[in-house]
Amino acid sequence: MFAILVAYALVSFDILPSDNLWFQILNLTGALGLTTISFYKKAYQLAVLNAVWTIIAMIAIIKILL
Repeated sequence: MFAILVAYALVSFDILPSDNLWFQILNLTGALGLTTISFYKKAYQLAVLNAVWTIIAMIAIIKILL
């Protein structure tokens, strides 16, 4: 959760652009952590939301790297 909040703050305060690799890495790691915790706690709606967030971050990272 902390990684996602940091990423959001960095973009919101124009410290990083949304197409920055570090922004997407923060989103990816935060979403992966929240997905794992949500599945463990059987909070499946949050798990699906964060799994989709993870996929979006992975696609964005691939797009940045290519």
